[in-house]
Amino acid sequence: MVNAAVKLPQAFTDYIEQNYYARVTEQSRLEAVVQDAAFLKNPLKHVALFSDHGILHGRDIARKILQVIPQIDGLLILRRSPSRLEFMLGYGAMLAYLHDIGMKNFSAFGRAIHPEFAAQLMFSPEFDPWVALLWQENSGNVAWRLMNLAAAGGLAQPPQRVLREMLALSMGHSKSKVPIALLNDRYALRDTLQHCVQTELHYLYHQQQVAIAERRLTQYLSQHPSQHPSQHPDTAVNMPEGDRLLQALDAAKVNLTAFEARTGADQRQNPDMQRLYGSAEAFEQTAFAWLVDDAPAVQDLALDVIDTVRALRCADALRQRGTTFTTSAGYQVFVSQETANAIYALQSGDRAQLFLVEGKDAISAGEANMDNSDLDPAGNLRIAFTRGAFASPEATRWAAYSAAVVIQDIQADVIASFRRSPEESAELQAGLKPEAAMQIWVEGVDDNPDFAPLVCEELRQLNPSLDGRIQAVASLQSADLLQVNLYLSGKPPQWGVREQLSLLDQLVKSGHKVDHIDLDRAFAETRLITLKAGEVLMEPGIRAGFVYIPLGDGLKQAGAGDYHMRAVVPWKPLGDVEAVRQLPIQFRVIAEQAVELLMIPQQIYCRDWYASYTVDEFTQLFADGRHQPNLPTRRTTPLALDLQRINRRGRSLPLAVHLTRVFPQPDQLDDFMTYLEVVQLEPGEVLFRQGDRPTALYFVEIGQIATSGAVTPAASGVAAGVTAGQAASARTYQSGDLIGDREFYSRSIYPYSAVAHRASTLHRLSINALAQMQTRSPQVAHAFAQYLLTQLASQLSEATQAIAALHQERTETIERLSTSRGEAGFRG
Repeated sequence: MVNAAVKLPQAFTDYIEQNYYARVTEQSRLEAVVQDAAFLKNPLKHVALFSDHGILHGRDIARKILQVIPQIDGLLILRRSPSRLEFMLGYGAMLAYLHDIGMKNFSAFGRAIHPEFAAQLMFSPEFDPWVALLWQENSGNVAWRLMNLAAAGGLAQPPQRVLREMLALSMGHSKSKVPIALLNDRYALRDTLQHCVQTELHYLYHQQQVAIAERRLTQYLSQHPSQHPSQHPDTAVNMPEGDRLLQALDAAKVNLTAFEARTGADQRQNPDMQRLYGSAEAFEQTAFAWLVDDAPAVQDLALDVIDTVRALRCADALRQRGTTFTTSAGYQVFVSQETANAIYALQSGDRAQLFLVEGKDAISAGEANMDNSDLDPAGNLRIAFTRGAFASPEATRWAAYSAAVVIQDIQADVIASFRRSPEESAELQAGLKPEAAMQIWVEGVDDNPDFAPLVCEELRQLNPSLDGRIQAVASLQSADLLQVNLYLSGKPPQWGVREQLSLLDQLVKSGHKVDHIDLDRAFAETRLITLKAGEVLMEPGIRAGFVYIPLGDGLKQAGAGDYHMRAVVPWKPLGDVEAVRQLPIQFRVIAEQAVELLMIPQQIYCRDWYASYTVDEFTQLFADGRHQPNLPTRRTTPLALDLQRINRRGRSLPLAVHLTRVFPQPDQLDDFMTYLEVVQLEPGEVLFRQGDRPTALYFVEIGQIATSGAVTPAASGVAAGVTAGQAASARTYQSGDLIGDREFYSRSIYPYSAVAHRASTLHRLSINALAQMQTRSPQVAHAFAQYLLTQLASQLSEATQAIAALHQERTETIERLSTSRGEAGFRG
């Protein structure tokens, strides 16, 4: 497994954030934008009110790309070896931090040229120390791979220069500057990159303005062949569109000519190219040559780089929106229930003033209403919205249109990023999901079942080519996140009518009414999942977002507070009453052995599966002898599980179940429980603080407790997207975990603080209670002491092994670096 917690040097991320993204934030503040004439002329089209391009944006995309790359590996891109995947993660984190640094220039020129600005910065003297630092830190083994390629004679130029060129591909996040066809053509991509990094930015801007104007005019004339623009239109009032476009092209050409007239040829070139490459001829021959090299190892490098750029485009499109949607200055943007417009909460720096500004902008309104956008495990784009009910039909239609506009923008980046050229070899596409097969799922919303279909209708009108790939699916809003992930990882049942009817026959025997069920609708969004022994399916308190039908024996169930588990009857739905009543689950369900289940979203169950009997129907069931109630004597059985194998996935078991391995005799367990006190914590509530003296130890029954130690400078780097001052000691404790045992046993102060991440229930054993146990219940105290010593011994053993592994890794690294310096002339 590849560790996705890729680390970038702290100094590097601080520099990028403070010198670029922080500048975007500063210019977006209310006090700054009200002094900007361009903002006051059209606030909704000003970059200050766009979705966040500040510090949090860089961190968000760095985190997102680390999720996307493993997700698409082997599904939408060729499966990589662990070392190549690690390289892509490290390189991807670098691109994520760099891709939008050019947005610090708020002018029309700055916004238009921001991808090329980032690309050219990689070759500037300003960036020399950061290239050296990235090389020295070897994040993701990027430097190591390039160094080895160079040592084998695979690179035509120094490997650090290749790193600069790779970082310049951050401009690939822009689909207008690097269309997918260009990304799929390495030779054309190389030509474009060479032109973009060697041409002075203002000259490049004027060239691009001419190209854009020509493209727009050509497109218009192709759509309106009978309209021929005048060469000299008399007035701009009611000017025909063709004339306006021709005038814009003429103006762009005039500006380009004027720029050429006032600059020399050398002024129209990027001087850093001569500094690094020596001559124009050397640049043409060697710059980005690795993109088109025939050597297999270098081709692998180019393929990894290009697929990482695909992941960057995808991660950027799937950025945070909805309840986390803010502008670059951190101002909240939300959707009005009355009008479905976006509302911007603009607050003064001293927090004395707050202006709620409503504007009719489809992109902002759609983004503000988004709940989530992501790729599902099958490689489909899944998008959810927060609200579908608005004050009027007109507002609802506008909300649906706005949602469709945002989906169209997202899919153009996400889905199109995995489009392949027809010429690409079958070997590179074998076994991958083609872009044309990627679907767009629009989740329903709980407050309006008709909203998702309406969004799909609007999206088909916006982009008819997507028809057949868009589908409204069930709402998952009311579901527990872990259950949602379980559902998305499931497989649609490949059942025929015979298998479907067989399941309904089993449901009839369990008392379920089935004669109303439409097979196609009922089974369309169900998923088959398999639980392993020890895995928890449900726990008290989670929302009933799904109904489960166990397809065999193997599940155990206990009510809240009940320490005894009973067998779950196969084929009888679980969570159905709670789903219908929209109540939290009131019981725990755990797998005692592997078992397969059919998983039905709550909205689908209530719409297509649930139906109640009338009184006459119910009495007739028994009057004609078809049903006889099965009412055996209730009997409970102890839970027989190997708790070491339990995969909690954030769920919890009764504490007494965990303690059965400590106290095999039930009377000892019952006695021990009397010495414990229940502690309830709300999210954010502190259990104890660093420096406190321990007075008890704690067992976690429900929830999550996070510990963090002293904050350190983290000189060796931090995970991409993590702020400075990474905690020196951090761990998350869940159901069944013991907190503070070492300090309790040694009577030393806590070196860390403990805070509840979720609403949590713990059981506290105080020093005084332990003393009483030793006097009154010595056998129970002895059994617990043996368990505690075993825990401490295990922790000591693990720590010893970790230290030995680190020592071995350090020794191997030193030997490897020593060898590489001798063979390849490694430069830090």
